Amino acid sequence: MDDVFLKIRGLKKHFGENRVLDGIDLDVARASVTTIIGKSGIGKSVLLKCIANLLAPDAGVIELDGKAIAQTRRGGDAGVTFSYMFQNNALFDSMTAAENVALPLLEATSLNRAEIKAQVDAMLAHLELTDSAARYPGELSGGMKKRVALARALITKPQVVLFDEPTTGLDPERKFGVFEMIADYRARFDFTALLVSHDIPEVFEISDKVAWLDEGIIKFFGPSSELNADAESALAGFLNKANYGRKSKV
Repeated sequence: MDDVFLKIRGLKKHFGENRVLDGIDLDVARASVTTIIGKSGIGKSVLLKCIANLLAPDAGVIELDGKAIAQTRRGGDAGVTFSYMFQNNALFDSMTAAENVALPLLEATSLNRAEIKAQVDAMLAHLELTDSAARYPGELSGGMKKRVALARALITKPQVVLFDEPTTGLDPERKFGVFEMIADYRARFDFTALLVSHDIPEVFEISDKVAWLDEGIIKFFGPSSELNADAESALAGFLNKANYGRKSKV
């Protein structure tokens, strides 16, 4: 767990005068689950997008397994090393659920159609989406859309999966199921997971480390068991507002 796989140093991202990220330092261990917490609008999703090279940072270095990721333009050279699950799902309305899940395989692999179909069918079955394979996003509930997006994020078996609020729009039972699914797939396919989540403390059950983002920097990084802060601290205030301490059902 001490093997640093994703290393971030001095990462900055400003939007005009708004310094959203103002010197992020973060070490993510190989084959771990790290959860980023913080109040809404603080920059958690911006951080994920910078890591995935969907946004170009203004400064800083991101290394994956000791190699710098291209920072100067969108797209970069990360290939299918990263997979990103967007908060709003980002499904194509003109494609069925199965076609949405298959898209990364069509774009990034040389698998034939039969092989792609077999992998997609297996993924849909695991996420209890088989009966929805031929449906379009407009015909799916919010929770089912989220599961389709999760299936698509995992289908290429990436080295790093970035989850931006993966349980948004799900009922409590489905939330727990998604967290269990992430933990199960992380162990099964040995990828490194980085999550943004407001589901505190439930998400801590699958998290090896927690990073608290506040005022543009990481102010706490460690296991959730060490989150017991001074009652007067900003971290304690954030955790209290997030109902930290209520019983987890994971």
